[in-house]
Amino acid sequence: MTQWNNQNKVRPGAYVNFESNSLGIPPVDGSNVTAVLIGGTWDGAEKQYTLVNHKTDFNALYGKDLNELVAVREALKGTSQVLVYDALFKKGTAATTSDSGATVEAVKKGSAGNMINVIFTKNLDENFDIVTTFKGVTVDAVENISAEEIYTNDYVKITAYPSQDATVTLTGGADVEIANKDYEGFLIGLEMQDFKTIALAIEDSSLHKLMHAYITEWRNNGRSVIGVTANYAADHEGIVSVANGVTLANGEVLTASDVVYFTAGQYAGAGVDSNTYAVYPGAVDCERKTNAETIELIEKGQIVYTFKHGKVVTETDVNTLVTFTEKKNRSFRKNKLIRIQDIINDNVHNVFENYFIGKVINNDDGRESFIEKVITTVLDPLAAKNALSYVAEELTCDIGMDTDSIVVVIPVTLHDAMEKAYITIVCK
Repeated sequence: MTQWNNQNKVRPGAYVNFESNSLGIPPVDGSNVTAVLIGGTWDGAEKQYTLVNHKTDFNALYGKDLNELVAVREALKGTSQVLVYDALFKKGTAATTSDSGATVEAVKKGSAGNMINVIFTKNLDENFDIVTTFKGVTVDAVENISAEEIYTNDYVKITAYPSQDATVTLTGGADVEIANKDYEGFLIGLEMQDFKTIALAIEDSSLHKLMHAYITEWRNNGRSVIGVTANYAADHEGIVSVANGVTLANGEVLTASDVVYFTAGQYAGAGVDSNTYAVYPGAVDCERKTNAETIELIEKGQIVYTFKHGKVVTETDVNTLVTFTEKKNRSFRKNKLIRIQDIINDNVHNVFENYFIGKVINNDDGRESFIEKVITTVLDPLAAKNALSYVAEELTCDIGMDTDSIVVVIPVTLHDAMEKAYITIVCK
């Protein structure tokens, strides 16, 4: 992540670079939100982007329960919040009926409207008791509605009534077919959203390149975001790629593209922890790879799921970076270390923007105060989690080329997790 090369920025803010100093291998957590695109069957969301969790009424928003929404279901296995972009938003066709003299229209567009039934029971006083069902479940029941009244609930609008008792079923509701332009709109709109990871579950080279371009731009501008997709050799620490699929306990087979949702959620929810050998919840098998294939895929920067002792686990928690330089050594391919870097980045930005911009004089005392704040609110909490270590005396903060700028150097040692053990057993 390179946010500055020269001291030429116009907008006030903190611009943070991360570098390694050799080619050797060597709450502060950020956002845990994963962004996904879905094709709903009920246009029930008030906004195209909606933040959801396990408690959300998905039927009311999208016409499907959580188990039917593979993208959201799998992402929530790894994190607690998902930002959903619905391609159906303000599109599609509403279901209607004119059977038995009744005129009923679904209040939302989408094919889920075809699962609505309305039961009319006429009273002696010529009014109606009305029951509305969705997927066979009663969602609304009212009594004594006048035949002159336009009645509306959360599912239907009734403008005409039958002459006698009747049960009508709505038909004609239709969804939209997800196209590349929907994915493009999804990515473009994320510019104004808060999230940690994007799950781009489509193997399309043009969309891979588009996401790659956005991730690069956003990270260079200080946004600690990650793109996750399948079978894409991005060669970038901000892009994670999945190589193989899994099978769930109910027999459902998920392709590598489907697994992108869990991988993105798992990344967003990991904080400073490593996902190496982390278990895929609910998976009982995977698209198995030989030892040679696994090694080749890891060296290509791919996430591989492996069957180990009856469970499916992440073989090793890496991103697609495979070209190493003096400033980006092999440690930059480890997602755990990138997450720690991103947490530092987010929190240094937060400290500078909330406590120092426009508030503190740029003199020795002010600059020393900034270093102290970084230590107490950013580095110490991470050190307490064994995510890093540092020597306070090595941190420096000097005046920059302009009177309103500072140049800060924060040397830290990031702590990786154990992954390889080279053991010699001496038999006597």
